Amino acid sequence: MSKNTKILIAVLVVAAVAVGGYFLTKDKPFEEADAFEMMKNYYKESMNVKAIDQDLKMAVSIDSQDPNIGSFQDILNEVEFEMSVRETIEPLVVEMDMGVIYQGEESLSLEMFLNDEMMIYNAPFLYNKAFYLTYEDYNSFMEESGMPGQTLNMKELMDEALEFQKEFYTLEGIEGAEDLDVEKYENIMRENLEGILVKGEKFDVVLNKDENDTIECQEILMSFNDKQGIDFLIPLLTEAKDDEAMKSVVIAKTRQYIDFMKSFYDDAVFETAGVENPYAEIEEVIEEIETNYTQGIEDALVELEKIKESDHQYFTTINKMGIDKDGMMRYWNMDLTIYPEEIPEDEYGVDIAQIDFDIETIVNSYNEEIQFADYSKIREEGQNLNPLIREPESQETQQLMMQIYGKLMQEVGSNPLIQRIAEEMGVY
Repeated sequence: MSKNTKILIAVLVVAAVAVGGYFLTKDKPFEEADAFEMMKNYYKESMNVKAIDQDLKMAVSIDSQDPNIGSFQDILNEVEFEMSVRETIEPLVVEMDMGVIYQGEESLSLEMFLNDEMMIYNAPFLYNKAFYLTYEDYNSFMEESGMPGQTLNMKELMDEALEFQKEFYTLEGIEGAEDLDVEKYENIMRENLEGILVKGEKFDVVLNKDENDTIECQEILMSFNDKQGIDFLIPLLTEAKDDEAMKSVVIAKTRQYIDFMKSFYDDAVFETAGVENPYAEIEEVIEEIETNYTQGIEDALVELEKIKESDHQYFTTINKMGIDKDGMMRYWNMDLTIYPEEIPEDEYGVDIAQIDFDIETIVNSYNEEIQFADYSKIREEGQNLNPLIREPESQETQQLMMQIYGKLMQEVGSNPLIQRIAEEMGVY
């Protein structure tokens, strides 16, 4: 792991710890709160979300004169991605409906569903039945394949993630954390966000894609570029570099994060795959922080100043957010423009001037009852993946693959997006 990568991780942890101060400071009444207070309150309240229903839209466009990606660029610029996500924690149910919109019409769709028993995938453009796989079958298959470290228990994973989220934004049990002046870092952030994070006008957000179902929200605007982002970080890091209390918290939180990530996969996973355990390198970050905390942050400040002084602009982002009367985020539209540096032709072979992302998120509800798709008869009506992954050469599997291939060929003949992609790839 390079020195700059270690520095970057340390910077991100310091920033995360500072932002974590949101959860430890006093709130103002909603109507009196400024944009900073509203965002702080939202992040704290989001810890209590047990059920959510939201819709997302994303468009990506590329600006390039490179003939190597001309066709791909044209297709991508005419595509929009839509997603609906519904989930509850207790009982654990997650449902995602994804669609690819091409020239204003839905061209592809994929439904994903999981609970604490199985995973379900429904891709109508590939097969007329939904595929399902129980965790019991999946785990049995992985163990028999010599990969016991890659078994799944979604309920356990979700519980661990929620517990980590609660613990990460608390200072309890960290020696020396009682001396951390959280308010000082909050004041630095508040000052650095002056003119970047502002309170706008009230506006209506359309919920559930129904013009008659709206909710009034307070507009919060946040716009900045890479240089402004650095201006936000530098005072925080300058204050943190000689702060022993912050050092103790950063070390503890870095360790906590790494332990959480390592809990997903044990060493056997990487040994089986024949790759080096990435967390072994990350352990070096903790040692670097423990033995070289101040110097590491000073090195980070030097690197940030270099980026700030360079002529190249890396990104700009414009964000419009909507906070409801309960202090919850119901709308977020982010326009992000990335300006890549010169891309070595021998690595990627393309020249891209800029990439634009337009992402809109609308939260239809928090902590309300959610109606999920009915998969109660999936075992009778769906296609079990277990025999297929265990016997890929069987007659049943081969017949299924032929049916999928035939369905895909039908799509090539009738689906404008797939037809366009096939034409550009020279297979149709």
